Amino acid sequence: MTQCKSPVSNALSLIGGKWKIAIIYNLRQDPVRFGELKRILSPITQQMLHKQLCELERSPHIDPQVYAVIPPS
Repeated sequence: MTQCKSPVSNALSLIGGKWKIAIIYNLRQDPVRFGELKRILSPITQQMLHKQLCELERSPHIDPQVYAVIPPS
C-alpha cells in the first residue's frame, strides 16, 4: 500500500539534514564548484558534502552541471 505524503513531509525529506539548507542557499544564484563550496561550508567533510550533493541531485530541484577545468565565468 502506498502512502500519500503531505507537502510538508516532502519538503522535510528534501531539505532534512544539517547541511542541505546551507548548500541550497549557496547554490541559489551562480554556479559554485565543489572545492569552493567545501571552503564556504568550512567544517563539512568532503565525504559529507558529496553525500549531501548526491541526495540533492536525485531530487528535481538541483541540476548538476559539469564544467571543464577552467572555472565558469
